[in-house]
Amino acid sequence: LVSLLPLSGNDGEGMSRSDNNINISGSSSGGGGGGSTGSGKGAPPALLAYLRKLRREQFRKAEKVVVVEGLQPLAQALARGWRPETVLMARDMVGRFRAAVSKELYAAAEVFEDVDGLVRSAMRVDHLDAVVAIGPAPLFELDRATVAPVRRALVVACQDPSNLGSVFRSAAAFGVDSVFLLPGAADPCNPLTVRSSTGVSLHLPSYSANLLLPRLGDVPVFLGCCDGGVDARTLTAHDSFVLVVGHETRGVPKEWQGRGTSVHIPIKNVDSLSVGVATGILLHRLSQG
Repeated sequence: LVSLLPLSGNDGEGMSRSDNNINISGSSSGGGGGGSTGSGKGAPPALLAYLRKLRREQFRKAEKVVVVEGLQPLAQALARGWRPETVLMARDMVGRFRAAVSKELYAAAEVFEDVDGLVRSAMRVDHLDAVVAIGPAPLFELDRATVAPVRRALVVACQDPSNLGSVFRSAAAFGVDSVFLLPGAADPCNPLTVRSSTGVSLHLPSYSANLLLPRLGDVPVFLGCCDGGVDARTLTAHDSFVLVVGHETRGVPKEWQGRGTSVHIPIKNVDSLSVGVATGILLHRLSQG
């Protein structure tokens, strides 16, 4: 398979998507788009170096890209409308990849076969299928001229990317319209977040929590806490609500304390629930009663 990636530089130094295109397949023919037959060369150092640099959140944001790892997470992200620009995969994954995506998507992406088996060295999660896709990061913007109250919103401060992915997944399952991120929260475009959310974090709009306060209106606010407040089992369904679940260990931040009704989930035999599980329980109660 042959691919043209917007990379430049030597072994990844100074490369970016904004630089001039170079042929990374090693083919002198220079042909091909997604799905074409290439020269059989292994992944060039420039591509692998670029992928390794994309592990860093600051670099990903500067490049305005998302990295999706593994065939199943990629298929889920595709199903939610995300479109990769480039796909790198191990040779034994080519058939499965073709079977998992439509012909149109396969033809649209620049696809590169890693015949040397080095793709795993550039992945964050090495036990997944050896498929890595690079594509544009989603851009969500609130209309700053309109401060209409939100309908269903989730405020989170999860620092662990996998926890944040679980929270996004629960949010989608129970009809949350938008997720608002508190300072210090993980990146919704982190590969671990994307995988854990099954691609939801690339689809469900997310914003800074600072943008939510002017939009609260009279929407009821609920604060998830470890103890105190009302029993979650007494909650009834609400058409509109804001749920604040806060940080994994520190809980609801000070700026949100006192802004709503504190809620706890009665538990036995353990000290606490993961933030993803707790969020799912509270969202179920608030959305379905």
